[in-house]
Amino acid sequence: MATLGEITAKVSRRLIDASNTAVYVADVQEAINEAIIFWKVRKFVFNEVTDTATLTVGNPELPIPAASFLLTSLDSDGFYIEYANARYPLKKVTKAEYDAMFVSNAYARPRCYASISGVYQCYPVPDQAYTLGRHYLKQYDRLLTDDEENDFTVKAERLITLHALMILHAELRQDMNMAAYYETAAKSQYDNMALRSNMANAAGELVTDSLI
Repeated sequence: MATLGEITAKVSRRLIDASNTAVYVADVQEAINEAIIFWKVRKFVFNEVTDTATLTVGNPELPIPAASFLLTSLDSDGFYIEYANARYPLKKVTKAEYDAMFVSNAYARPRCYASISGVYQCYPVPDQAYTLGRHYLKQYDRLLTDDEENDFTVKAERLITLHALMILHAELRQDMNMAAYYETAAKSQYDNMALRSNMANAAGELVTDSLI
């Protein structure tokens, strides 16, 4: 568990620059934020949200929490309709496929969705206020002050530390050997964390049939 200030100090010590005379604090904290930006698009056990919202009758736009939504966490079943005690995953289609099938007065339970100019839209158009289930990755704002923290500094402290060190060695120190070392270390840390995510979420066997 760590704040921005604590990770900054840890990275600086590993640069053999604890007083930040060669690499400024601002540069270290920029690298930490860049590391979070890089890894936040990967799914971990701590950055996925599952919640629900309500569709609006006659409106194909899916309600998205703008401040906290980054992207859907699943290639399929990023969204689903909950209706009559059952769940119906929405199939993700391309914009071209969506446009080809769209009819403005086709009202029914939605069966698919597409991203249209940054807005998720479903089809058919909802004929009632269905419950929409959402699986998505959280958005994270940049950390600005030493006492700030987020899921990545608290639960992926080593990953962020290693990746920040890779950036700083490559871009400021011009030490590509150390940059390669930290890149490998960060990947190893990620693989270990991903294994934990897979053990928590995967079925552990190849699916050749379904209970549905």
